[in-house]
Amino acid sequence: MIRKNTHPFDDLSTPVTPVYRSPDVAVRFPDPGEKIPSAFPSGSHGDPPLISTGSSEQLERLMRQLAGERLLNQRLLALNDFSQGLDHAPDPELAAAIMAKKLVEILRCDLVCIFCFETDDNRYRLFASSGPAVPLVPANYQPDLAIPTICQALQHGRVVANIDFLQTGEQGESTPLVLADQRFASLLAAPLLHKGLLCGLVLLASIREQAFAAGDCALVEAAGVQLMNAWDFARLNETLTEFVQTVTGMSVIQEAASLLERIASIARRTLNASYALVATRYQQEWLMRGSGRAPQIFHALQNGASAFLEEAIKSPYTFKMLDLRRDVRSAVIPLDSPDLCTLLVSPIRINGMTAGLLLAFGKISAPGFKEMDVFLAERLAEHAAVNLESCYLNQELRANLKTTQLLYDLSLSISQAESLTDAASAIARTAYRLMQATRCGLILFSQDGESIEAEVRFPTDDPSIEHPHRLITQAVESRQTIYLAENDNLSKSAIPIQTMRRCYGALWMEYDEDSEENRHPADEIQILVNQAAVALERSILLEETRKQANEIARAYEDLLYGLTRALDARDRETEWHSKRVEELAIKLGTEMDLTSKELQVLKRGALLHDIGKIGVPDQILLKDGPLNDSEWQEMRKHPQKGEEIIQQIPALRDALPVIASHQERWDGSGYPNQLRGTEIPLLARIFAVVDVYDALTSNRPYRSAMSAEEALRYLTAQAGIHFDPEVVTRFTVMIRSGKEPTRTA
Repeated sequence: MIRKNTHPFDDLSTPVTPVYRSPDVAVRFPDPGEKIPSAFPSGSHGDPPLISTGSSEQLERLMRQLAGERLLNQRLLALNDFSQGLDHAPDPELAAAIMAKKLVEILRCDLVCIFCFETDDNRYRLFASSGPAVPLVPANYQPDLAIPTICQALQHGRVVANIDFLQTGEQGESTPLVLADQRFASLLAAPLLHKGLLCGLVLLASIREQAFAAGDCALVEAAGVQLMNAWDFARLNETLTEFVQTVTGMSVIQEAASLLERIASIARRTLNASYALVATRYQQEWLMRGSGRAPQIFHALQNGASAFLEEAIKSPYTFKMLDLRRDVRSAVIPLDSPDLCTLLVSPIRINGMTAGLLLAFGKISAPGFKEMDVFLAERLAEHAAVNLESCYLNQELRANLKTTQLLYDLSLSISQAESLTDAASAIARTAYRLMQATRCGLILFSQDGESIEAEVRFPTDDPSIEHPHRLITQAVESRQTIYLAENDNLSKSAIPIQTMRRCYGALWMEYDEDSEENRHPADEIQILVNQAAVALERSILLEETRKQANEIARAYEDLLYGLTRALDARDRETEWHSKRVEELAIKLGTEMDLTSKELQVLKRGALLHDIGKIGVPDQILLKDGPLNDSEWQEMRKHPQKGEEIIQQIPALRDALPVIASHQERWDGSGYPNQLRGTEIPLLARIFAVVDVYDALTSNRPYRSAMSAEEALRYLTAQAGIHFDPEVVTRFTVMIRSGKEPTRTA
């Protein structure tokens, strides 16, 4: 019987065993009265020797036998040519076409059709046809299974010709083959079998009656075997080609889960299995992916039946099981279908150790997996091992790179933090992202431990988060990491943030144990906390240094204000002048988009611009009337004297451009160096405008103060002569828009 899936002829009765007649011989027999040429030499008179009646019959039999042997040799040679032609057939359809054409040539029939049986659809598909009657064959032609010759051949898996029915007393085909009103009197049907499985059908038809002999059946059967070998080779070649192409594509996959899915898919197609699964051990956990549909098997191997994987991974060799249900070790695996009972398991070995398993369930259309399947599974497991090792290495490198990048960003964020709360927020945010925690928080205590200096929670938009104070206190007091399991699915940990100097506080995190993404090694967490502690300590020290620097800066600034007040007090005409021009210069500098550093230099320059007047004698500086030429020469030395004084103070040297050049003029007529245009530093050009404006709008013993508008008209008139035109324009816009600072007395 033919082994295949459900077939519509399994319930038919067993046919009568055919008895083949002797093969027809294509020879010509002599006509009555015709002389037969002698096969022997002539007599002395050239007359043929006398042959008895018995000798004539014997000669006739010999000639028939010789003709039959010649015909057999011709067919064998044709069959050999057909076999050699199959060697060059790259696919099954071409091989079928070669066979159909060769059978028409050998048997001189009118039609040869070769069908492939498709198990998925339980139907036949026309692969090839040849012969004079091919135009009569309709598209998508299906063999008529009601024809006895075809039915008998398919049911019993042997070649059947309609001569069988004649020899058993039947009157030909009860249901003859008819195509386009053409009746075919002779039929021959041969099933194509491969290891007992039905793969197709060869149908030969002839208009002539009794066109096929028993010897033809043997010839077609032999040709069918050759065709099945060609199909088997083509399928194997296709499988190997696809295998090479698919395993080559695995190298581009970077994620382990995606790679396992790809391997399982390749295994299912390559091994022709109903279901395939790949399981690997990674960080003491089984990671599995399957291809096909078998949810019961998958979930069982993930849970209770994982003991089977633990046993199977101990074997360094590939093994097969014909029925999982008959082995106590595998009987714990529930099968989604009885067709999944066969199993092939191949180890995936990395560096001499079995790191995973390739499992194939249910060989399709076969009672079990064959040696070729073992070969392919082992090759696939070898490629899987190489790609998995590379994938895990890349995954680890990416994780390390991510951790390194996060730690670097953390150090940078802490160093740039303007407060302890900002630094604590940076630490908690990094821990939350790196450890994939469901919740986390951080508390920083004061040095005496009595008060909280900073605290943060993540996610920040969750008001229900509360700090686990008891857990944090235990971690800080013991200076060790404390773990707490809330339930089977939830756990917390608190890690002290400490250095050799002191313990600053603790970081706490909450994990969902069921999530694979939330599992991280303890050393990775400790690296984060150690990095955070060092960066935090550095930030705290920098903050303390910054506070001290600010205090020094404020004291220094107070000293400058005291010094300028002393200068202004000496020259009562310019009392509060330095303070006013400082405020006005900063306002104008801001309008002109100066940087914060430039504004700071401008501020110092404005405060110290007349520091050189310390060297001007009182009789000149405090003179009530106008100065004579010699006195003006002495007065004009105060920028140089101021430069000499400030040159000795490194912290104030950046103010030298204002101090030394605030009396220069745009047209080069100023002093002390007669600089012109843009040769004059910008800060000095800005200060020159506000200095003159403040002088014009201030009362003097020898004149009254101008109004702001009068002073602006003067500045505008002097633009391009005394002052930088652009600075005058910007200053005028600023004053007229009401941005002048409140005037100090």
